[in-house]
Amino acid sequence: MDYFRTITLINHLPRWMAAAITLTSIADASISIQSFTAATNDRFANNPSFVGAGYDWSGVGRDSLGHWVTMITPNVFLSAKHYHPGSPGTGIGTSVTFYPGNDPSAPSVSGVVAGAQQIGGTDLWIGYLANALPSSIAHYSTITIPIASATFATSGLAGALTFISGNSVTDTGYGAVTATDYAVGTNVVEGFFTNVTDGTSYGDTLVTVRNQTGDNVYGYTMTTSEAQLTGGDSGSPMMVTSGGNLYVAGIAWAIGTVDIAPGPTVATRDISLYTYTGNYDTAIQSYIDLYSVPEPSVLMLFAGVVVFIRRRR
Repeated sequence: MDYFRTITLINHLPRWMAAAITLTSIADASISIQSFTAATNDRFANNPSFVGAGYDWSGVGRDSLGHWVTMITPNVFLSAKHYHPGSPGTGIGTSVTFYPGNDPSAPSVSGVVAGAQQIGGTDLWIGYLANALPSSIAHYSTITIPIASATFATSGLAGALTFISGNSVTDTGYGAVTATDYAVGTNVVEGFFTNVTDGTSYGDTLVTVRNQTGDNVYGYTMTTSEAQLTGGDSGSPMMVTSGGNLYVAGIAWAIGTVDIAPGPTVATRDISLYTYTGNYDTAIQSYIDLYSVPEPSVLMLFAGVVVFIRRRR
């Protein structure tokens, strides 16, 4: 079961005036998306009106129990320490399924976890597959900008539109298999915490708020498919875009509530928290250097070049 530990934090965002944030344990459920429709929000409805249309989602996969992985090289992935493939074990030997597009009837691609580990004491989980995935399956760059509480507002991520992935409410659709149980909503990066801890893990964390109509008076933005994580979504990626490409900014970790109104006014809103990749870039890159391999087509091309050189000799 995916769950979030109960912890209380003190907010470091000036707009929130150090309001208390409470994160609570919950059971598995579907991601909450404002004005949800299957055509707009379900990846595997394979509809041109999909909110994520125009971007390649093939590098986000799931195992048979619904744990998420996001590929950052052809064989290295990110997930959540508390909800990764094969958890609560190491995950070694667990199969993960990917689809080359958004068509649930297309042949899927599988990879097997060969090794994985926690990044420091965070909830980030990094691992590698036994073999590189083919070029039909995408992999994504991670955001690498270091952020502190004092620099978040000028980081380029503050106010950035982001895609949020989670379990769909369309539970019986698209072949009724876990890998195609996939909805996407949107939100805006509206906060940052340094060194959040739940007593087991910690992490520098990006925050989205599930806003309501009229929250602009508090300085918050509501998107068309405003989304909020729920249980079962841990380990899914927060994606931002640039130049027509998706980039991994964070990995889903926790949910909670916060009062976004200044002064005595109370306006409680749900929040989603993501472990921020940029502050752990050195550890991520070190792991990639150890375990990353080229995709199979590149290996075959290189082998062909070697044979050609030998023949010329």
